[in-house]
Amino acid sequence: MNVPSFMRQHVDFPKSALGHFMQTYYGGRSEVRIRLLPTEIIYTDFKSQYPTGNALMGLQELLLAERIELKSCADDVRDFLSTLVLNQLQHRATWKKLRCIVQVIPDGDILPVRTEYDAAGRTTNIGVNPLTSSIPTWYALLDVIGAVLLTGNVPSIVDAIELIPHGRVPTLPWNLFGRPEYAVDLNQDDLFTRVIELRTDVKQRAKAFAEGTDEHRFNDALQKALKLLANSTSYGVLVEVNADSDTHRKRSVTVHAGQSHKTRVTTVEEPGPYFAGPVGTLIPAAGRLMLTIAERLARDRGIGYVLCDTDSMAFARPDTMSREEFARHVQDIVDWFNPLSPYRTPGPILEIEDINQWNGVPEPLYCIAVSAKRYVLYNRIPDGTFRVRKFSSHATGDLINPPDMASDTPEPCVDDIYDLGGPRWKYDLWYRAIHQIECGNDTVTAAHAVLDVPALNKVTVSTAHLYKTFSKIPGIRPFSFITVLPALNSAEIFMRENLDRAAAVEAGEHPGPIRYADLKGITYYAPYAQSIEKIADQIRRSDTPELVKIRHKTLNERLERYFRHPESKSWPPIGVGLLERRPVHVVEHVFIGKESNAIRDDIAEESGDILPSDEPVAYVRDGWAETVG
Repeated sequence: MNVPSFMRQHVDFPKSALGHFMQTYYGGRSEVRIRLLPTEIIYTDFKSQYPTGNALMGLQELLLAERIELKSCADDVRDFLSTLVLNQLQHRATWKKLRCIVQVIPDGDILPVRTEYDAAGRTTNIGVNPLTSSIPTWYALLDVIGAVLLTGNVPSIVDAIELIPHGRVPTLPWNLFGRPEYAVDLNQDDLFTRVIELRTDVKQRAKAFAEGTDEHRFNDALQKALKLLANSTSYGVLVEVNADSDTHRKRSVTVHAGQSHKTRVTTVEEPGPYFAGPVGTLIPAAGRLMLTIAERLARDRGIGYVLCDTDSMAFARPDTMSREEFARHVQDIVDWFNPLSPYRTPGPILEIEDINQWNGVPEPLYCIAVSAKRYVLYNRIPDGTFRVRKFSSHATGDLINPPDMASDTPEPCVDDIYDLGGPRWKYDLWYRAIHQIECGNDTVTAAHAVLDVPALNKVTVSTAHLYKTFSKIPGIRPFSFITVLPALNSAEIFMRENLDRAAAVEAGEHPGPIRYADLKGITYYAPYAQSIEKIADQIRRSDTPELVKIRHKTLNERLERYFRHPESKSWPPIGVGLLERRPVHVVEHVFIGKESNAIRDDIAEESGDILPSDEPVAYVRDGWAETVG
């Protein structure tokens, strides 16, 4: 379609400004506000949130601009924020004025914060929290608007930069999938709304055919392809950065953040071919503002929320509010967003999901949330059982199903258990947790006889780092699978040593040397297999190629604290019921890489530390914090 590369089209875009814009980059907002307390909810979801935000702000104008002007606009932003009322954001024209970033000195303002919230400091996470700092910090104007909506106060503004497009490069029409009925012409179409509209049409067409037929399968696959295309082109490619690591040597780079400076690093990050950081950073910011607006609308109506996750929000019914009144308030919130729809086909952009119904009839839906992205949705059944509607596989996604599993919970409500969130053993895990919490148990346990088997993790060799780490496995290839077994902690090692001693004494043997003494924190790997029996003699230490034979960590041990995981971004992190936002005071800024740190955080959070990872790449520390924002 002749869409130019942003970095080639705008070679004179100041590197310092690029640094400012990338400092405003945060991902989706994900948090729990009501923890480990069964709460009746209405579950809502923004329709194609990132393409919608992209279209609302008219970001295609920036992607096709011949030239982009950077306009200093601090006074205009101050005037706008000082007179801001919520209903201004109900007009689509307002959103095109929000293509700005703002440098503020936070003083209790509720803004995104990326930091190490957990006490161990293993991972960085993004929270939206009351922030205090003497260091000027750059944010998307969209986030600053969210702060004003939640606190009523305008932050102290130091500077502001607006992106203004000039001219337009010529583009070419294109037929998606080579078919004229899927034509896209950027002279008259917004790419992202056009793809979403096509997807809506295809989803409707799929419903016209019975499930299982070739026609239904084809159209369902096509709508999923369109969804991937919309999300990747409206957001993903615009913030694509590829990390190139070389642990054997450091390379010189110039860091453009505040005052540009040189440093040496082992990981260099190169922008992807369609990287447009100043545009891309605005898209998740728009998504965060949509959630903040929904939060404010709910607060104004006396209701809260259990959780939000990127594009969804689970509104919580207060005990003192009738279901009818609660439903009316949520419908009012949904309707508030309708004027913002950039799509030709009428319909809400904040939708009340079908999961709130059962067989087409509204059914009270309940939620139990543990921490960000770790929750379950269910119905209460009159006979005292529960109908699980959706459960999270967060931090268990790579665990291999226990063999020969016998289930002791009621049958799932659908034929394909994966439609609810994962395999049967995870459904059982959540069902037992629901039962314990609904019965008033203070401490939820994941322990069960079926989980007393070695924990095996299916890992994809998806990075050069993993490929090098596990290169001893015969026949290993990029993107092939391997089996990784988690490390033992001190308590688990102590228990195994005692078991070995007891077994030796019972057999009339000398206990011999302790085999576990140096194994704390060591993970293990082997060729991919579904059960421990197939790889028992091929398991090696991850720090050496040495073969090992030990009592490996079980699923019970791996999941021991699964339902006690803290919501570290809130306070108190292990509280039950309504949590508060956790105040953050900034003492310094550390500039980090995007992809290299994302890999580290994903490994630590999702896999429970079963994978080794590089140290985070810090591009500047200490003294720079006093002089740069």
